[in-house]
Amino acid sequence: MVNCKSSLKTVALFGGTFDPLHNGHLQSAVELKQRLGLDQFKLLPCHLPPHDKVPGCSSEQRLAMAELAVEGTGLEVDSWELQRDELSYSVDTLAHFRQLLGAEVSLSWVMGSEAFALFSRWHRW
Repeated sequence: MVNCKSSLKTVALFGGTFDPLHNGHLQSAVELKQRLGLDQFKLLPCHLPPHDKVPGCSSEQRLAMAELAVEGTGLEVDSWELQRDELSYSVDTLAHFRQLLGAEVSLSWVMGSEAFALFSRWHRW
């Protein structure tokens, strides 16, 4: 992973199972990136979701679908959560990216309405 501390000011992370990734995810992400003037917007497919059912597609398939879906959108896909063989907790992901990017980068977490409805059940919310 490239150390990009010097050039980034605003980064949004959008985690989810993305099983499947659909136009609602993509359109929301593109619009948020544009309207908020974000430097970077990353989709983070999770490997082992703690709240969702077991995904119908493998982690590798969901990563490949996400990479194809973001082509030409200005969005990025990050495989960090897929590389971990443990439950994907957003608090761990945020801590990882905070350490990677540094304190000077504004870091935002994006979630869909289904996730938000269950937010109080999240690990260390």
